[in-house]
Amino acid sequence: MQLMLRCNNNSNMQQQHQQQQQQEQQQQQQESEQQQHRRGIRNYGFITRFSVSEAEARAAVRRLHADFGIVDFQFYDAFYSYSQPFPGTNKSWVSKPSVCFTSSPRVVHSSIISAYTDEIRKLPGGQGRSWLYVQAMAADEPAELLESIDSYEPYRMQDGSQVVWTKDKRCLFAYQLAPAWADRMVKLWAPAAASLGFDGIHWDQLGRVSDDAAQNAKLASGIGTFLERSGRELRRAWGLKQTFNFVDGFGWHPSLYQVVGAGGSVVEFPYWECWSDATEWIFWSLFNFSSQGEGHRHALGHAVFARYPDPSCCGNPAGALADDLMWARWMRAASACGSYLVLGDGDSRLVREYFPGSARLSDFERAAMMTASRSSSAHCAQPVLASKYQNPFLVAGSLDQRGSVADSETAANTTNTQSNTLLFSFWFFFFVFVVF
Repeated sequence: MQLMLRCNNNSNMQQQHQQQQQQEQQQQQQESEQQQHRRGIRNYGFITRFSVSEAEARAAVRRLHADFGIVDFQFYDAFYSYSQPFPGTNKSWVSKPSVCFTSSPRVVHSSIISAYTDEIRKLPGGQGRSWLYVQAMAADEPAELLESIDSYEPYRMQDGSQVVWTKDKRCLFAYQLAPAWADRMVKLWAPAAASLGFDGIHWDQLGRVSDDAAQNAKLASGIGTFLERSGRELRRAWGLKQTFNFVDGFGWHPSLYQVVGAGGSVVEFPYWECWSDATEWIFWSLFNFSSQGEGHRHALGHAVFARYPDPSCCGNPAGALADDLMWARWMRAASACGSYLVLGDGDSRLVREYFPGSARLSDFERAAMMTASRSSSAHCAQPVLASKYQNPFLVAGSLDQRGSVADSETAANTTNTQSNTLLFSFWFFFFVFVVF
């Protein structure tokens, strides 16, 4: 009898030991998968489909993360209008930009936005972030109809008229970026962003579209003061972060982004939308982080590059093919330890500047870009975030500023990276062609 009890005890102990080993192996596997995404891969994508099912929304987030390491998601034109984020208590609406600039009005459901942001928060490591796209310069009303007219300065043409986009449809009216305008925009947009679970706001701009050089200079100098005020208020009152689209570098200053350390930058990372070869190469010379080793004990730099691959758009070289441009920029970004904005919605890639007009990503493109992303960026170390996702209503810390200026070593690294990228591109496409 004692022998039987002893045997049963031994059997139970073995089972418990095996279960413990299995649990440890599963935990190690999960940690390994999370570490793989933390190391070298922090890509940026877009979301434009707000009338799909909740299951489709969640699946799109998971697929972009699993295949490409996308953890930052820009929600493009999800708002109702330029002066009203959402139409009161309505749970769905038609986005004004889709009515103004296209022949295909787009319906947006708040429940689907919430499903996206919830799934992004659940990504491994808690490092997923969602960004509400907002046109920082815009209002529905012209200056003469806007409240507190003395506090807000219109962005004007040389003849004194207010910049309006577009002239025939008059969908939005443009204003100079300044602290008073930042207060208005935060008051208007922060509650809406927080209520739907966003981590921050992605501010867009029109760039230098006025024919008045003095107006453009004033706008460029005002971007920094706008961002300092908006960033402070977003963090203090709402626990939200911010990014900004520096179109062709317009308005950029190194004091706005802190590379070493975490949590002290005015913008969470630099984001440049480039429309020429010249500004593209300026971007890569400023934001090549490949020289920062894996053992770096501080937070590492990260930047997002946007340039649309349609050969008839965006200053692309004459005679170039869209696929060639996309491949080259995707691998160049990976080599520089940055992100190229071109993928989104689970299965799509950008064509031009209007994100909902994207094209379906083929199986071949998906497989090749997955391989390129992971192999080209294996040398990169994951930028450390100030913290994991926080409830938007929590109060965050104050801002401080610390600039970072690219030096000659960084520029040299860019040249080396370009050469390595071209060599890698040749062998990579040769390998993919043979295998497939």
